[in-house]
Amino acid sequence: MSKHFDPLKAHSGRIHDYLLGGKDQYAVDREAGERIVGSAGEYQVAARAARAFLIRAVRHLAAERGVEQFVELGSGYPCPPNVHEAAQACAPAARTLYVDNDPVVAAHGRALLADFRTSSGQTRFVHADVIDTATIAGEMGGFLDLGEPIAICLGAVLEFVEDPCWVVQELVGTLPAGSYVVISHITGDIDTEIVARAAAVYASCDIAVWPRTRDEVTRILAGCELIEPGLVAPHRWRPDDELEQRRAQQLGSAPAHSTDICCYAAVGRVP
Repeated sequence: MSKHFDPLKAHSGRIHDYLLGGKDQYAVDREAGERIVGSAGEYQVAARAARAFLIRAVRHLAAERGVEQFVELGSGYPCPPNVHEAAQACAPAARTLYVDNDPVVAAHGRALLADFRTSSGQTRFVHADVIDTATIAGEMGGFLDLGEPIAICLGAVLEFVEDPCWVVQELVGTLPAGSYVVISHITGDIDTEIVARAAAVYASCDIAVWPRTRDEVTRILAGCELIEPGLVAPHRWRPDDELEQRRAQQLGSAPAHSTDICCYAAVGRVP
C-alpha cells in the first residue's frame, strides 16, 4: 500500500469512495469503480453493507459497551455518516483518530474534520499506512488514553493487506484489555466469480487484493473474543432494519437481508 500520491494512478480508498456513492475521486478511480459496478455489481452491495455494519458496530460499542475512543484505519475520505458522528451521537466525549495512507485524503480529511467536535469530543486525521503499526501506535498514544478501551476499526481495508494477521496482532498488542477490533473483509466463499471480476479490475490498476476464506478471516481475529453474532455477513450483524431501509433508499440500492453477500464482518473483544 503506497503512501505516495499520483493522480494518474487509481487508489483503493478512492475507488471505495466511488462504490459508496461519494464524490471524492479522480477520473481514474471513477473509471475503475464503474468497471467494478458493471462487471461485479454485487461487490458494490458488499461494500455498502460493510460500511453500514461499521457504523452499527461503532454505535453499539459507544452506546452499549462504554467505548469512547475509536481509530479508523484506511478511513478514506470523510463519508457521512462518519465514525466520529456515530460515536459522538452515543458518547459526546468520544475521540476518533482517522488514519489513511493517501496524503491528499489525509489533508482533505483534516480540513473537513477540523470543526467536527463537541465540547469534549475530538477528531484527528493523520497520514500513515495501515502496515506502519509503530507510527499508528505512536499517534494513538499522543491522542488517546491507552489506559481506557479503544476500538480499532478496519472496514474494507484488510483485503488490501498481504499479512493482516500480523497487522492486527501488532495493533492489539498496544491495546488495553476490554478494547475491540471491528473488521469487514471481502471473501470469495459466497461468489467466487464476482470477487474474481472485481479483483481483476483492481489488478489492472496495479492494486493487489486478497479475498480470504472464512477460516482465514477468523485467524485475523485470533485471540479476540467475538461478540454475538460472531463472524457473519455484514448485513446480518445486529441489523437495524428501519435504518438500513432508509440508507438503501438514499444510496439507490436494496439491503441484501435475504441473501448472503461476498463479505464477512465481526467485532472482537480484546480479553
